[in-house]
Parts: sequence; C-alpha cells; structure tokens
Amino acid sequence: MPVTGRQVADLDPVAVEVGFARNIRLDDGDRLIYPKRVDEVQVLGAVAETCHLPYQPLLEAREYLENCTPLDDAEADYLWLIQPNGAVRRVGIAHWNRESGQFPVAGSKILVPVKNDDLDPPVPELNQQLAELIATQLAEVVRGSYVLQLCCYCRAVWCMPSRVLPKMISAAPVCCRPRPRAWLQPAS
Repeated sequence: MPVTGRQVADLDPVAVEVGFARNIRLDDGDRLIYPKRVDEVQVLGAVAETCHLPYQPLLEAREYLENCTPLDDAEADYLWLIQPNGAVRRVGIAHWNRESGQFPVAGSKILVPVKNDDLDPPVPELNQQLAELIATQLAEVVRGSYVLQLCCYCRAVWCMPSRVLPKMISAAPVCCRPRPRAWLQPAS
C-alpha cells in the first residue's frame, strides 16, 4: 500500500474561524477528496476472505465478526477498529476484556489481527502498525465523490467530479491553463 499523506481535517469553517480546528495550509497540487459515503463495514486481516458487510447502526465491532470466518492464526482477544476519519483503536472482544460501546460507522474497517503468542516476537507491534497503515489509505473514490484541487499557478480551488479521475493524465490539473479534453469527458 502506498503512503498517501492522508490527514484528518475538520473542514467546518466556523470551527476553523473560532480556533477549534486547525487551519491546514494547502500546498501546490494538494487535493481534498470527499468520498461518497458507503453503507458497509469491511472486515479484513486474519479472515478467510475480506468481508463487505452492510452497515447497521448500533451494531458493535465484535458483532460484525460473526459473519466472517476467522483463520486459525486470528487473535481471539482483540481487534482493531479503523474509522473512516483515520482514527485507530484496539478493542477487546473476549469475555475477559470485552469493551462495549465500540460502534463502527459506515465506511469503517475492522482488522482481525494475527495471533502473537511468541514471548519475544520479531515485530511486537505488527498488528498496530498494520492498522495504522490501513488508516492512512485513502477511501476508495467512487462515482459520486468530488475532488477539490488547488491550482499550482493561481492558487484557486476548483471542484471536479470523480468520474473524470480515471481519465486524468498528469499530476496536478490547473484552472488557469487549458485542460486536456480527457479531464472533461466522463469515464466510460
């Protein structure tokens, strides 16, 4: 998986104005991607195959695991909940450490970690590092999403529907230069 440079940002203009949210500076070519909301929760990791389950409000993270087949090497005591905003949290799911009230939101990922019974493992934080890496990955850009692009030349911001993304041919499209026709045609 590539390193994406993903950052969580509160884009509420009032929160930015009163100082509750950081006003992140955009640089030339930076993109803000607003993915279309998905109504599923993905379970991945030490499972027979990745599960895409319909999102159900008030269903706890551990309850999503009932619909997926864990591998023999799956950790039975914990899972990692990765929220769409990039927040990562280890959640206890066994009877002795169960944490109630851990609800994934639509678009969340649940990582079933690999069991680590070794007293001196070569990479002790492997599951945590994997969860944090998954959290840096951009949400899948699907039809209906929008991308805001910062122009490298005039610093203007313009909005582009995601349907033209597959046709983009170079790094940073700009608003003050003629755009190639490929940017203006919908993806087939």
